Amino acid sequence: MGKSLILYLVFAIIGAFAYYLLFDNALVIEAITFAVIYFLVSIGLNLALVKIKANKNNNRAPTVSSEKVAAFIEAIGGIENIAQLDSQSSRLKVKLNDLDLLNQERLTALEFGGAYLAGDQLQVTIGADLPDFLQQLQGKIP
Repeated sequence: MGKSLILYLVFAIIGAFAYYLLFDNALVIEAITFAVIYFLVSIGLNLALVKIKANKNNNRAPTVSSEKVAAFIEAIGGIENIAQLDSQSSRLKVKLNDLDLLNQERLTALEFGGAYLAGDQLQVTIGADLPDFLQQLQGKIP
């Protein structure tokens, strides 16, 4: 918000100065009024859009079922097999304590966007539901 605020101010000042140069001194007050109104309206619209977006994200229901999270926990060998959780965009990264407990068939049956092992870390592509999935998963970790 800070950078856009400065940009609005700079453009408003440039606009007021150009208006002043084009129409002489008689319209200086109108140019300043225009700049101030433009500046205030722009800030108000930005604040309203940010607030609408925040409310939209807060009011949505969880999109991942707790059954799917429980099935995922079973497929990776239980909650005790999780050494570390991490996420990156739409991918869940789970460092496992024991790779032998991982059941690839059960994991594939859950129909994620993809799942593969990178060393001792399981990476699962979950997609847009990752925040909900991760929140529910973390809620089950003691």
